[in-house]
Amino acid sequence: MKHILSFGGGVDSSTLLAVHFNRAKVCQILGISLEDLDKMFPSLDAAVFSDPGAEYESTYKNVRHAQNKGNEFGLAVHNIHLVINGEDSWAATSGTSLYPLIELGLTRAL
Repeated sequence: MKHILSFGGGVDSSTLLAVHFNRAKVCQILGISLEDLDKMFPSLDAAVFSDPGAEYESTYKNVRHAQNKGNEFGLAVHNIHLVINGEDSWAATSGTSLYPLIELGLTRAL
């Protein structure tokens, strides 16, 4: 089974990435074994940021930082966004009900 983190670029998902990148230190702080941490929070295989195209610049800065850390630790942090007929999803879906769907590594509209 693959463990993929839905990374939103905010505090909660950033904390989960920090736990993944610093597993030994987290175990020391919490006073638990690595085996116990692995049971509660298995190592990640990847993280995915689903970009709506209208986040705050600070969110995008954090996503870039996460991607850099991911490269450093060997974890792919993907940034995906929906493109419809060559237009970015934010412009193309404004006022509609389209949702990105990840299927076989591709993004498409429902």
